[in-house]
Amino acid sequence: MVIFFENHSYGQIIGNACCPYINAQASHGRRYTNYHAITHPSLPNYLAVSGGSTCGKQGSDNVRPLCTGRNLWDQLKRAGLTWHVVQESMPSRCSQSDTGAYAVRHNPEAIYADQAGTLTCARHDVALPTSFAALPSFTFVTPNICNDMHSCPPATGDRWLKTWLPKFLAIAGTRVVVTFDEGLSDNHVAAFEVGAGVPNRTNGTWFSHYSLLAGIEDALGLRRLRNAAHANRLPI
Repeated sequence: MVIFFENHSYGQIIGNACCPYINAQASHGRRYTNYHAITHPSLPNYLAVSGGSTCGKQGSDNVRPLCTGRNLWDQLKRAGLTWHVVQESMPSRCSQSDTGAYAVRHNPEAIYADQAGTLTCARHDVALPTSFAALPSFTFVTPNICNDMHSCPPATGDRWLKTWLPKFLAIAGTRVVVTFDEGLSDNHVAAFEVGAGVPNRTNGTWFSHYSLLAGIEDALGLRRLRNAAHANRLPI
């Protein structure tokens, strides 16, 4: 599982009194202390982690035109693997319409032309349920526009994670990577991994969202897409 928060740099989260739960979890898991987002603003970072490129959207949050080309979701489908893209407060499955709490640009499946509006997307791209009995091979989670720290203070996101992370980890074998779409100018963001079999250690290797995609693809036996092909693989 991957959980994406929004718009805060490493030093705004790690070691900061705003986020006691995040810091506690990071200290017990594997901390990636040199992890970086790709660019600004939000949208191209969600594309980077799901398709290996910014799809020409660098500097833009405009979802239209939708991104074309191979992506993690069509890879999972072709490989016969299961997945969910979980979007808190999304009004309908694979929604293409922003609301006060949901932003399409934060939904990394609904921004691809071969996914949006399809039965495949409707089947896999869902609102955050009240509970989880099981998880698929891969899950991507975006809290709503407040709980992801985009429009509310970091403490709000910290409380959200304190509510939800134990529910995810209660499912046997679950491993969760928590990170942020972007930070301030240098894009150095917090990233850590917790869950089944994750060692308690610090990794200072330079990583990025392309590294995360490479790690996901390697773990699931998929070919690395675009910039993920030559990235330092996140060892998940």
